[in-house]
Amino acid sequence: MATKKKARPTLHTRSGKIVSPAEPPTVAAPLARAELIAVAAYFLAERRNFTSGSELDDWLTAEREIDAAQPGAGGNADRG
Repeated sequence: MATKKKARPTLHTRSGKIVSPAEPPTVAAPLARAELIAVAAYFLAERRNFTSGSELDDWLTAEREIDAAQPGAGGNADRG
C-alpha cells in the first residue's frame, strides 16, 4: 500500500517569491526552557508543601538546576 506524500506549506514572501520550507519554523526552544523550569519549580514547591513565600526561591533554584543539566552549560546560559 503506497502512502501519499504530505504537501509542504507554501509561503509567500514580501518580494512575491514562493518558497516551500523543508521544515516549518519553530519557536519551541525558548518555551521549552521556561516550561522545564516551571515544572521543576512546581516540584520544589510540592516538597515544601506549597507554603507561600518561597516561590521566587523555587523558580531560581529550578532555573539553576535546569541550566546546569543542559548540554554545554558553563554558567553562561542565555537569558533572553
